[in-house]
Amino acid sequence: MALKEWMDFACYLARTSGALLLERMDTMRTIDRKSTRSDLVTDADRASEALLVQEIRRSYPTHRILGEEGTGSTDDLHQKGLLWVIDPLDGTVNYAHHLPMYAVSIGLLHDGVPQVGVVYLPVMDEIFCAGVGMGTTRNGIAVRVSDCVALSDAVVATGYPYDKHIDARDNVENTARMIKLVRGFRRMGAASVDLAYVACGRLDAYWEEKLQPWDLAGGLLLVQEAGGQITGYDGGPCGLLAGHVVAAGPALHPHVLDVLQPYVQKHGIVGNLKSV
Repeated sequence: MALKEWMDFACYLARTSGALLLERMDTMRTIDRKSTRSDLVTDADRASEALLVQEIRRSYPTHRILGEEGTGSTDDLHQKGLLWVIDPLDGTVNYAHHLPMYAVSIGLLHDGVPQVGVVYLPVMDEIFCAGVGMGTTRNGIAVRVSDCVALSDAVVATGYPYDKHIDARDNVENTARMIKLVRGFRRMGAASVDLAYVACGRLDAYWEEKLQPWDLAGGLLLVQEAGGQITGYDGGPCGLLAGHVVAAGPALHPHVLDVLQPYVQKHGIVGNLKSV
């Protein structure tokens, strides 16, 4: 079956890339800025993407590839056929500061619809895998989202955009509201890790905005196949170009949306989502 073959290949890719990242983590590296002081790229990001692209092209030469570090174009998301969307190192700031919370994230789309999602955390040696209709696993064991129903019992996570120091849409007011309501608040620094942790019930909910397709492609399917709910901030569909995501178990999800609504209204986010 092609789906199982693709999933096994994505797991192989993630582990191979993860081994490269582990090997380089404690060595001297090149660190450059991209859009802002918080938006970094290292030689390890580039080496990981080069490895992933080489392996995909060798095994599936007709498949297209979209990668964070310059492979392909977001225009490919609108094209028919099979597209690999890769984040060769999600959590670059963590990695650059020798913090162990980072991942390789890989998604495979067919005609724009996620078919396979894989997120691998090299330091923990944990691999999260999902295929359409096949559920979600962590190291081969099936996982489900939490059954949390109240924010007061929830541990939640979020992230902050690279332009937080220059744009009022910085997510700070959402955090200020949410932190008063929940049991615990966490900041992982990698969207794919947040989504994987929602999928396995370690986190009860996660929200973030200004995300890129490669931030989401590996993790969205993990949550969906684990029984979770994924939307944009307005409760509508969350596509890879939406940039906004709210992920949680079905019972908790509407409560997270409620907390975000003042921010949504203030910044005119309603009706401003694109879907792919």
